[in-house]
Amino acid sequence: METKSILYAGYYSVAVPPAFGSPCVKVVFPLPNGNAIVVMKPIANKDGSLTLASSGRGFGDPGFYFTIVKPSGEVVARYVRSLKEWITVCPGTGGEVRADHVLKYCGVTFLRLHYRMDKRI
Repeated sequence: METKSILYAGYYSVAVPPAFGSPCVKVVFPLPNGNAIVVMKPIANKDGSLTLASSGRGFGDPGFYFTIVKPSGEVVARYVRSLKEWITVCPGTGGEVRADHVLKYCGVTFLRLHYRMDKRI
């Protein structure tokens, strides 16, 4: 059943993390009193696929960030080193695009998605 309700919304852009120094994909998801921010470094694989990885070592690297706006108006940001994400995109058959999407927390996979996208006419 189609409800036309929004499940989630994200703002996609390009950013250069200061500790990484190269362009990355930045996705911002609004949350109550703040945001979840995912900064993903692009990796060109030898097989022609593209991986976006949110794996870094600390603040200023690609990875997961959470921001909170305190009642005083102060904004606090935290780098979440234990949360990692990889999205690998590759061409499929018949013009489709396929993707494998993996999220890990403390090294344990808690979500794995495999999907394909076809061009709508």
